[in-house]
Amino acid sequence: MKGNIPEEMLAAVLDALPAELTLTDENDKIIAWTEPTKIFQRPDEILGTDVLDCHSERSRDRVRQLLADLRSGKTDMESMVVPNKDERTGEPIKVRIDYIAVRAAEGEYLGCLEVCRLVEG
Repeated sequence: MKGNIPEEMLAAVLDALPAELTLTDENDKIIAWTEPTKIFQRPDEILGTDVLDCHSERSRDRVRQLLADLRSGKTDMESMVVPNKDERTGEPIKVRIDYIAVRAAEGEYLGCLEVCRLVEG
């Protein structure tokens, strides 16, 4: 990225995106997410915890494998669409989740950016 974005403005830009972003470090620990959360509720206590702890038991093996694939360089992005329930209304929804490898300029794996968006229809 070119230019110098003040931290306050960068946070506001990320929070304004029509998606929820969650960032993990190279050890799969949750280090940040955008606010307000629109799809998945995240209590502050999850900061610093393993991202797998935020996934259902049935999805953990799949998420574990895709994180390994991102880390190893086998792929730079994995996507899935999952059925879910709106945590506020209980209505069924579909969520697209993109897992994107975050790498340093030299290619070193720094972590994963999880991008969640509602699927229309």
